[in-house]
Amino acid sequence: MLQMEVFIRTGCSHYAAVKDWLPEFMKAYPGLELVYRDIAVDSASAGRLSRIVEQHQTMAASVPVFHVADKLLVGFENENSTDVPFSEKLPAQVTSEVPDPRTSVE
Repeated sequence: MLQMEVFIRTGCSHYAAVKDWLPEFMKAYPGLELVYRDIAVDSASAGRLSRIVEQHQTMAASVPVFHVADKLLVGFENENSTDVPFSEKLPAQVTSEVPDPRTSVE
């Protein structure tokens, strides 16, 4: 099963937004396992995030940070906070394994 790690910080307003939105979003991707990693209370999670950020040669300026299929997605305010829907930012390994949730099957 493919895994999506979500690095969060307890008390962060962006985490609250993700926590409210993500369960519904995940219904469209039943083959994707969701794992939350709280960098504020778990030093191992903070270390893992640092290593992943270094591997991707990027700056993780804010949480939440999503790591799935070796792709890093940084930041989240709400589902419509960018010009590209979150589902379209997911790597092909995720989106090719399940149908697009916006299309109906008849």
